[in-house]
This record gives sequence, structure tokens and C-alpha cells, in this order.
Amino acid sequence: MNAITKLAGAVLLCLMAGCAGGPKPGADVDGLIVIDVETAMGNLQEELTLSDVADSVWYLPLETTDDGLVGDQPAAYWMKGRVVVTANSGKDCLAFDGQTGRFLNSIGHVGEDPEGHSGITPELDAGSGWLYFIRHPNSLQKYDVEGHYLGKLTLSVMELSNCDLELADSLLVCHIYHIPPFAGDNKLFLFNARGQAVDSVIFPWAEPPVVGKQLVSIYLQGDPRDRLILEYTDKSHWVWALDGMEVQDGWMTYRPAFSDTLYALSGNKLQPWVALHTGKYRFPDVEGRTVTSGYSDKLVANRIQVTPENIYFTCELDTYDEQELFEGIYDRRTGRTRLSPASHEGYTDDLTGFMPVPRRYPHGVQVSLIEAYKVVEWLDEHPEARSNPALAGLAQVKEEDNPVAVFVRYK
Repeated sequence: MNAITKLAGAVLLCLMAGCAGGPKPGADVDGLIVIDVETAMGNLQEELTLSDVADSVWYLPLETTDDGLVGDQPAAYWMKGRVVVTANSGKDCLAFDGQTGRFLNSIGHVGEDPEGHSGITPELDAGSGWLYFIRHPNSLQKYDVEGHYLGKLTLSVMELSNCDLELADSLLVCHIYHIPPFAGDNKLFLFNARGQAVDSVIFPWAEPPVVGKQLVSIYLQGDPRDRLILEYTDKSHWVWALDGMEVQDGWMTYRPAFSDTLYALSGNKLQPWVALHTGKYRFPDVEGRTVTSGYSDKLVANRIQVTPENIYFTCELDTYDEQELFEGIYDRRTGRTRLSPASHEGYTDDLTGFMPVPRRYPHGVQVSLIEAYKVVEWLDEHPEARSNPALAGLAQVKEEDNPVAVFVRYK
């Protein structure tokens, strides 16, 4: 069954994991997988390291040229044998050869000309190798990884000023959101390959209790997540975070912020797919977001990712203060759950002995970036690593160079 057949609808929230009378932990009921995190918290394992999730890791310095300089806070994607890099600063999306690191070409450009777009962070269709850049107010500019312009897609009936987009085959799913939350934000829109609206789905839960109130201030909670604390005239609060939407194991999925349930688009319904049963550790997903402290003994899920063999998840205790992180792996064949303390920096690299590796979608080959100055600092602190054959390619990296690409082949 392809993604379009599986899609055709939209996703979202119900918190099956904490409901009395729900399916038993570990059960698979009508497609719902319930993972017993409560029991696993009482039987913590040793740290899950990179070798628990991956077969290999290798490092590739990206070529530094005047035309291919990577900006601040970069992100990388693996497409068609190329490392595609975007950054918060700069005006270009860049492509590098995945074997040599050589700079190949830029992709698109910010501008008002017929082929220009409004921002540098694209939505990627990994299957086709196409990249879609938003062009305000309601269009997407389409490019391939070689930088060729492929045309414009104009979406009917909406603007894309605050929009989370995902693509699968020829279906585009869009979630419009605002800060602070607006009435009517609780839905997804679906478009076909011609940009025509084909459906919308309203989320099956109430809108945030602060909708319609007058906002006074907004401030950032801080790393390692992008959460905003919204304060209103009546002294009430709302902790805002972006919901998660991505294609996983062939399905379009959606997980609301702070939710312990992952939903999949199926037919024209929102179907819960994976639920973390946290029991006595359950964080109240609505009332818990109306305060900015407390609930130190409750678990907040911040990642649920599904592959054909496993389900990977992270959750944290004391989300408003110490943020104690735990990493879990659920084996879909045996039903076994492993849970261990974890680092926000990523997996300990016990395959090559280098720096922690950021978590990405744990299937196939994935790529992330380490900025060059961090590589230099680490090698200076660990001079013995310079004789490690697995790190030989890093010896010539300089602080001002482009980032180093980190490739991980997941199990």
C-alpha cells in the first residue's frame, strides 16, 4: 500500500496511553501499539549507545569555498547521493557530493524574480529528490538537487505564513499554526500535486484553553528545545511548542507537542498508532502546559519514531527544570522495551570514539552536521584520537571551515 492510499486523511490526538479501560501495555489492538514505559522506568538499562541503533558511522568534511559557505545553525539532509545543507543565516541552500564532500551547487535563491522564494529551508520529497521552497503568500517553488528550477505550485485557499508542510508521493499535508494559538488552528489541509485542496481534517480534541485571550508577553524557555512561554492578561500561561509531522515507515504521522501518542493518517480518519503508557508518570498534556514549573515526577514524550523493526522514543522527567532524558527502543517483533538514561547531545559514539551523534530518523542512512570549530576543539582535547583511522579525514579541519557531515547507517 503506497503512501497516498495510506494518507488521504489526517492525524492527531487522544492520549490513549493514560485512559482507564484502554488496551494493556504491550498490546497491539486494531493497529494501536502500546509501549509500557511505566514498567521500563523501574527496570532501567545501561546507556543505549550508537552501536545499539547503528551499524556504522563515518565523517566527511564539507569543502569550503566562497560560493559554498555554510551559515550559522546549519541542518543537513541526505538526498540522491548529496548532502543538502540549509542554515539560518545566508540566502542559499547548498549541495555537496556525498562521497568527496566537494561543493556542487546551490539550490534556489531568495528573491522576487519568477524563480525566487521567500525562505531558505525547503520541504523535501525524498522519493523524487525534489525540494519545495515557500514563496509568499501561497506558492511553492520546486527545484531538484542539482539546482534546476522545476516550476511553481500555487496552493488554493490559504496563505503559507505560518505553515508546517510534509510531502508524500503527490500529496501535500499542511498545518497552519500561529503564536499565540488562534481559533481554527486545529486542523490539517491536504492538497494534490496541482495545489488543489482535496480535504481538511479537524483535530478530535479541544483547542488550547487560552484561545481568544489577550496576550501580554512571550519568552523563550531555552535549549535544548524551542518552547515559548505565553503569558496573558489574566495571569494565565500556555507553553507553546511545534507539533511533529513526518513520514515514518511509509505513513504520514503527526504527534502533538507534549502528547504521548503518535497518530497516522489512514483513510479519512485520525488513527492513534503508538501510545506510550506512562501510568503514574503521566504528564497532563493540557493542564500541564498552563504552568511553567512543577510536575517534576512526570514524563513528557518528545520523540516517537517508527521503523519496520523498532519504535524509538525519548521522554524526560522534570521538563520545566532539570530535563532528565531517557531513550527507549521497542522491538516490534518481540515486544521487548529497553529504556535507559540519555544525553540531550545524542548517542555516545562507541563505534569510532568520537563526539556524540545527534538523533535522526533511525532508518537507513541519515546525515547530520558538526560545526568545524567543535571538531577542532575536541581533537585538541583528545590528541590521541588523531591516530584513529576512522577519524583520519578530520585531521586537516580548521575552525573557519565548513561543517563536517556525520553519516550514520542505522540497523
